[in-house]
This record gives sequence, structure tokens and C-alpha cells, in this order.
Amino acid sequence: MENNLDIVVIGTIIKETIQFPNRTIGPVLGSPAAYSSLVMAAQGRNVGIVTYYGNDMEDIISEIDVLDKRGILPYEYTTTNLLVYRNDGTKYVEYQKAAPNIGFGDIHKDYLEADYFKICPMNYEVELDLVKKLYERNKTVFVDLGGYGGATSDIRHSVEETYGRMVIDTLCKNSTIIKASEEDLQSIIPGRTAEEAVRYLADAGASNVVVTLGGNGVMFKEGKKEIVHIKPFSG
Repeated sequence: MENNLDIVVIGTIIKETIQFPNRTIGPVLGSPAAYSSLVMAAQGRNVGIVTYYGNDMEDIISEIDVLDKRGILPYEYTTTNLLVYRNDGTKYVEYQKAAPNIGFGDIHKDYLEADYFKICPMNYEVELDLVKKLYERNKTVFVDLGGYGGATSDIRHSVEETYGRMVIDTLCKNSTIIKASEEDLQSIIPGRTAEEAVRYLADAGASNVVVTLGGNGVMFKEGKKEIVHIKPFSG
């Protein structure tokens, strides 16, 4: 694997069991960090990953052999969860085990030469100081809010709480792109439409905001420009 990386992904990979109303799948490799890393690697990108994993992942860890694994941090176990889908299609996460938080000092020294970093925790485990230090180094920092109070978070702190507001304000001021799903925003910035939530994030300091809307497409705001809504492509 070459030393030059196109992008570094930071966030916990998980050993996940998925429970639907009529069936159960797993355990499988899960998490936004895992999925996004593998998708980018499949597109020919040289991707490094910073995450913890344990010996309990031996059966499925080979799935990430396409990644640069110098940043992987061995631990006694892997973060383990149960992803439960309700009958109405909404979901929630139950964590059985959780690996330690990921701090700036956990990043492999060679990884700091990369220009692009994607931050996608599951449950607040990527420390805010890590995000801030990368941004201060003039890195392009892409932050997924799903693990900062959104759909994958166990305990969800909204901006109506002091801690939740501090988390979102810090991320908005220390990132290049903020991304969230409409579902994430319903718990992070409750009581507002997706468009109102985008404006909240922009007012909090976010330079660029992207919100996925499921079957309704995507919404984004670039700098001081107006919000743009792109409908899903039809076949």
C-alpha cells in the first residue's frame, strides 16, 4: 500500500446484528466508517482508516483488506451493536460493547500527510479536539453528524441542550463540509424543517452543509449561497 493517501476515514467499525420485524441478519461489518471507506476504495481511491477492532472481528475483518490498515488500533473487543428496524421503517441502535474514543494522538503519523479526512463516528467516539486539530492544520474535514446525536447515536443530545449545542457549534466551526440525514436532524435540531436545520447549521458556522432526504433527494448550502434542493434521479 502506498504511503500517499487520498483520504483518511475516522470512526468506529462495528460488529453489527441487524434486526428487522421478520428476520435477523448478522453479525456483519457495519458503520458509516466501514461503508464509506469501502465505497471509496472500490472507486480506486487509496483510503486509510482510523478505528479500533478486536479479535472478535477475525471472521469479517478481511472485508477491509482493500484499505490501508496502518491506522487500525487493536483492542480486546470491537464495538458491538444491535440495529433494530421498527415496523414503520424507523430504526434505533442498542450498543452491547463500545471500544474507546478516538483522539488526535491515535492517528498514524503518516496519515497526517493526507489532505482529506472524513469524520463519521457511531456514538460521539471521535473526539471534538481531533476534528479541531485537523481543521487547524488546513485539512479538508468532512463531518457526518449521524454519530453526533443523529440516527446511530445511543443517547442523542440535541442543540436544545448545552452539551448538544456545544458539540454542533464546535463541529460547524471546525469543518469544511457538514453532512446529515433528515432523520439525523430530527433529533439533533428538533422541531425544525430540513431547510430550517440547514440554516441553523450555516448560522452556527458551517461553511458547507449537505442533507440527504431519502426518497426526496438531497439539499445543500454552499457558503453564503441559497439552499439548493436536488430531486432524486428517475430511471
